[in-house]
Amino acid sequence: MLHPGPNDYKPTREDMETFQIDRERRKDELESWRNAERIVTTRKNSETGKRQYLCKWTGLPYNEATWEDESEVAERNQTEIDEYYYRQKNSRKPWESAVYAPGKRPQYKKIPEMPEYLKPGGELKEFQLTGLNWLAYSWAQEQNGILADEVSYNG
Repeated sequence: MLHPGPNDYKPTREDMETFQIDRERRKDELESWRNAERIVTTRKNSETGKRQYLCKWTGLPYNEATWEDESEVAERNQTEIDEYYYRQKNSRKPWESAVYAPGKRPQYKKIPEMPEYLKPGGELKEFQLTGLNWLAYSWAQEQNGILADEVSYNG
């Protein structure tokens, strides 16, 4: 008895449909990677003098963000560029904050809902609001603390 060879395989209708779906999914995925989810920062290219943006791409992690010339991303990602400049203009910076003498910080007041100054960045989840309150409480008590989003171990 002869065994069927690679050229004897006939794909089923389901095989063809799966292939088409996977092909469309890959096409959509590649297309989404051309859309910036967020502009992280900007710089001037020292060689060309052109403005560049560090782009966090849709569907990709931050460690795959890339520097791109403004001319390459501006047309397709102008909204994200505008949001970046809005965040820069409206962000609070440590050097602009009030300075308090030891023991003179304001008393802690619970933050019941997301503050206006955070709204340009998205919406806080309930556990994030709890974390924000913990940070505010710790600051008012003049205690240091670190609030981490996730723990990652690469060992």
